[in-house]
Amino acid sequence: MANPNTKEQYMLELINRMRTNPQAEYDILVNSTNPDIQTALSYFKVNLTELKSQWEQLQPAQPVAWSNKLHESAVTHTQLMIDYDLQSHNLPNEPSLRDRILNTGYQFTTVAENIYAYGSSVLESHGAFAIDWGNNPNGIQNPPGHRNAIMSNNYREVGIGILSEDNSSTQVGSLLTTQHFANSQQLSTTNTSWLLGTVFRDVDDDDFYSIGEGLSDITVNISGISNPNFNTSIKTLGAGGYQTLLSPGEYQVEFIRDNNTVKTEKVSIDKENIKLDWMIDGKTYQLDNGKRDAHYNSGSGDAIVFNAYTAESPFQTIDFISVGLSNLGNPSAVFLYEDKDNNKQPDSDEKILEIDTNFIDSQGFAHISIPPTKVENTFFVGALYKHNNNQPNWIPISNNSNNTPTNQSWIATSNNGNLDLENFSTSLLEDKNWLLRASSSDNSIITPVEPPNDIPIGTNLQKSNNIELVDLTNQIGTIKTNVRVTRDADYDNIIGFYVVNDINGGIKINDEIINPGDTRYKQAALQNRITSLDLLQTQDSIPSNFNGTLNGGSIFAPFIIVDGTFNDALNNKVEVYFAYQGANSDNFDHIRLLGDNTFGFEDLPNGGDRGSIAEPDYNDLIIKMDFSV
Repeated sequence: MANPNTKEQYMLELINRMRTNPQAEYDILVNSTNPDIQTALSYFKVNLTELKSQWEQLQPAQPVAWSNKLHESAVTHTQLMIDYDLQSHNLPNEPSLRDRILNTGYQFTTVAENIYAYGSSVLESHGAFAIDWGNNPNGIQNPPGHRNAIMSNNYREVGIGILSEDNSSTQVGSLLTTQHFANSQQLSTTNTSWLLGTVFRDVDDDDFYSIGEGLSDITVNISGISNPNFNTSIKTLGAGGYQTLLSPGEYQVEFIRDNNTVKTEKVSIDKENIKLDWMIDGKTYQLDNGKRDAHYNSGSGDAIVFNAYTAESPFQTIDFISVGLSNLGNPSAVFLYEDKDNNKQPDSDEKILEIDTNFIDSQGFAHISIPPTKVENTFFVGALYKHNNNQPNWIPISNNSNNTPTNQSWIATSNNGNLDLENFSTSLLEDKNWLLRASSSDNSIITPVEPPNDIPIGTNLQKSNNIELVDLTNQIGTIKTNVRVTRDADYDNIIGFYVVNDINGGIKINDEIINPGDTRYKQAALQNRITSLDLLQTQDSIPSNFNGTLNGGSIFAPFIIVDGTFNDALNNKVEVYFAYQGANSDNFDHIRLLGDNTFGFEDLPNGGDRGSIAEPDYNDLIIKMDFSV
């Protein structure tokens, strides 16, 4: 099993773009500049009037979420199509679709499979499924089963298996795709839905995710609005996607980058999946006009090529390099150089970054995420094209147009063999530009969102309800805890903590909730005490400090054992008092909130001999807790 790679994430985005707005997808595909889609429309003589009529019947559907188990079954089938050099739903000795998916452990209520073994790109493969071209008089398969599978609202999850196959002696290739759409029994029975999306840097400025644009390790924090006790945090995966299952309700979603909350949205989860993306704009430096016009013959040896750019601000942080791809060869490395001697020309001693590459595609642009690299004034984006047994190197170029700069592209070559990257001289390429770009997020309008009130960890319920509880429901993982204990009492008391189900103090034992006032409450609390933080006690007038841990995601309540041991309490030999009066034998309030995470305890029944109006002093034991994440 695996998370989606960049091609599979791109296919997932295309599927969900179509599901959420099918009418817009028709215009995108029919008017696509992708040459293979246009060739297929012409080859199959697709009747666009009939296609438009069919498309107008489509209704928007909820987005589908990724399934690792469905991916496992899908990619296994794709590999078999390569092994047998055959496009088929049922390959020799292969189990049925039903059994293939059940064998992964995925329990489904409904399922469908799309396959395409002759793709040239992800976009063209998506077009093949969506348009559903075929050898019918109108050029459209009847029924359009692939399109129907994409658009069915019965499916809420998908697994996509995409593999490349560039063996020229086979029938299949160069890109093979299997899609497995399904709805799981878990989604059908648990009343949960997926929140999903992508975080990406829009390098090509098309307002949509492209291969290589995804940003990994962006934190997505989700907190409940209708259920304030809910909080979870996840990170985007390698291709930029994220998803999590949520119960119905309203949530606040925060996208956090470099420890700054830079985007906050509210979402409502009901019975269908919801998609929420974060697209990061910025500055893209380019000389090309967006297309490959021709190739440039650089000779039979290595060649390194450069485009020169001037940073818009004194310092700019480059985080992506983009390269135009070609079927005649792609670069083996990309570079950043900086014009240290201010001669406006790249020199061999000015390299500041080198990234090795291994491209297998031959169309469009590849977007390469690089370590954020600071440049200033004039800088150069470079690419190395290695010779192939001293055969000519053909490098894609874009001809200058009215709105593209001139005389900013450079080249250095070796007459034959390897180029010495430590000692070369560049020459100007006139009237043409290399398909090399650099992108920066520096110019994005990113205003950190400040939390409304930065309250201490653990104090949410203390402040909202004035109750003696430690609320860690909005924390994740293990929380380090330090407790300072002071005593002003004759009794040698002990303090401990236990987990409560909610603010009302219920203790969950298996599927039963035992509430304060139940005769079993004391035993339930003691038997479920927290052991990661020791029982707290100290000598009279001598403070003590204790270190331990508590787990995030829970609410913790204190108890005091009066002048006895823990075993004495378990055996009902001494009194135990709780933060809930109904759980105390005298129905008296024995624990008082004195400040943030500071609790005072009264150890005498009914508060002791207080006279007619005196309040207990709640200083028999005082604990002050500090937390660190």
